[in-house]
Amino acid sequence: MEYLVDTFSYKKGHVEPDDTVYQIFGPSESTLFPKGEKVIHAVGQPGLNAVELLSIGERYVLQSLSTGEYITVRKSKIVERIQ
Repeated sequence: MEYLVDTFSYKKGHVEPDDTVYQIFGPSESTLFPKGEKVIHAVGQPGLNAVELLSIGERYVLQSLSTGEYITVRKSKIVERIQ
């Protein structure tokens, strides 16, 4: 499955459009999340020389972004779900 995902900016207070297409895998279990928690994985290419990996669990989101110059890894706790 492929999905387009928009990003909610808490700093700006609104949803920002994002034209990155993500390939979705899962759900599965992951050693990066609490035992027994189901995780959905997504892979996207947000730029010409960039790859983004998302692991979305019930309580956490892990984001890894790699470009030709740097790697960024973020783990965020889900505090509320936006419908």
